[in-house]
Amino acid sequence: MANLETVNICEGYRDIQALIPGRVRSGLQAFFGQQHFQRARVTVNYFAYGSNLLHARLHARTPSIRNLGIARLPNHRFSFDKIGGDGSGKCGIEQTHRSHEVIGVLYQMAKLEKPVLDKIEGVGHGYVDRQVSVITHRGEIPAFTYYPTLLEEARKPYDWYKALVVAGAKENGFPQHYLAMIESITSVIDPDKNRTTKNFKLIGD
Repeated sequence: MANLETVNICEGYRDIQALIPGRVRSGLQAFFGQQHFQRARVTVNYFAYGSNLLHARLHARTPSIRNLGIARLPNHRFSFDKIGGDGSGKCGIEQTHRSHEVIGVLYQMAKLEKPVLDKIEGVGHGYVDRQVSVITHRGEIPAFTYYPTLLEEARKPYDWYKALVVAGAKENGFPQHYLAMIESITSVIDPDKNRTTKNFKLIGD
């Protein structure tokens, strides 16, 4: 049996709806629909440098993404030294004062999807998001990216995780020297076979 309070509320809502002229109701619906449409059109730029280089992985998380091409973040170093929740090494970057640079991909995505990506990436739980200025063939472009809150050397990534990063670098045509650097990192086998199988499927190998 339906809750009486719920029934009364619904009946009251229908009474109010009946008092609103049809053309006004249509206008309100159109207004709020247009507001949602406008919010959906607002975009942000995201600089990906790890497993999100792979289009299939990022698209599964944020379907609105659009690849804007390779981008470079100067005076930063790339590593697998970020401590993952599973104990393995994950991708991380840190600022340096040397001639290091991190190569990644600049994506454009709907701003509405950023909180979803923040949660998946672990903002507040191992990563923080920051604004950066990346160099592209169009010049410098502002974007957000994720910085690890803690790095620990000698961490090793799982084989499937490293494979995702390598596949993303190849997919986007990264320079050979940078690809070789990623491939040179030693990985370890993930004891979770289901997780391994699931992630290798994203690569399609």
